[in-house]
Parts: sequence; C-alpha cells; structure tokens
Amino acid sequence: ETVAGEYLYDYKFKTGDCDTIVTMHLTVLDHPTVTLTPDTSLCYGNYIRIRATSPTANSFSWSSDPIDETLDEAVNESTIVVRPLVSTTYTVVADIQPYNCKTEASTYVYVTQPLVARLHSNPREVNADNLEVFFRDISEGNIGRAWEFLSNNPTHRYHKVIDENAAAEQYFIMPCDMDTGEVTLKVWNELYEQCMDTARVRIAIDCSDDIW
Repeated sequence: ETVAGEYLYDYKFKTGDCDTIVTMHLTVLDHPTVTLTPDTSLCYGNYIRIRATSPTANSFSWSSDPIDETLDEAVNESTIVVRPLVSTTYTVVADIQPYNCKTEASTYVYVTQPLVARLHSNPREVNADNLEVFFRDISEGNIGRAWEFLSNNPTHRYHKVIDENAAAEQYFIMPCDMDTGEVTLKVWNELYEQCMDTARVRIAIDCSDDIW
C-alpha cells in the first residue's frame, strides 16, 4: 500500500475438508512531519538553540555541514544547543521507531565574521598648550562605527558623532575644565545591533596654571 491507513487482508487455506481463514491487519504509517527552527543569523562566538518538533516522530538524529564539534553532546536529542564558528547547515532525521519511517529537514545558520573593537589614540595626556587628541579605528571585522566623547562636566556632557559612515579617524579637543575625558568607539558588523563591540580610552587633562 502507498497510502497511510489501516488495511485488512483475508487469506484462505484448505486442509482436507476444512477451510481456514487468516486475517492480516496491516497498518501503513505515513512519514513523520517535522518542523525545524528556520534559517537564521548569528553573531560570531554566540550559542544558538535549534529545535525539531514532530507530532509522530520519537527519534531524532542530527548532522552538520561543515562538521560542528559542539553538536556531539546532543546529537540524538530533539533540541540542540550549538556554537558554530562558521556558517553551517544543520540536518535532522526524524524517525518513527521501530518502524523506520523517516523524514529529513535542514536549517542554515549564517555566522558573521569575528568582531573586535580596537582603538588607537595619541597622545594619552594633554595640557593647555595642546588639547587635541587623534583617534583611529583599528577594529577587526567592523562595517559601521560611531564615536562618542563623554565628560563628567555638565557643560561638556556629551559630544557625539553617531553615523554609520563615520570616519575611521577622528580628532577631539579636550575641554580644559575637567581632569579626564573619555572617548568611546562602538563598532558593528552586518547584523548591526545584534553584533556590537566597544573600545574606550581615557585621556588625562592637565590645564593647571603655574605662576613663576
């Protein structure tokens, strides 16, 4: 039979003058349906939970391409938690055991490139004669960036440059009415708010007046 359902078959046997009827009950199972976590994107270094659900399957077996070693611990579970370092396809085989009725499904996890914020500044200390500080974005894997200057003085509370096209180099003038200034570089990759990293530098400011 090619259609799932219950079937009865009668078989007649004759032995001498006696007739014997044997009835066979045949149950044909359909292949199980399985729902899998849809294709998704992941920040490099993060974990992700992938779940397979089925109303009929009672056995699950996972594989990955390329091979993900973090899959080994739960390869026979319906839910896996993995940490792929490259974009990976995960495939599950759902089975109705012991009848060997199987269905296969796959999902794709796109992994972004590694993202590390790095910030170069020169100098680290300034005085009244020269309050200008040069900053350069030397981050790895960033696509967008934003700069922020922060002080603890109410009159210079914030000075921001927030722009997806902000330059990789910036100059900031340290105000003389405070003793430190902090510059923050925020970088992100193609997933934007999901994948961000931050680097900070504190600049010492010395504008004391010496009278001779």
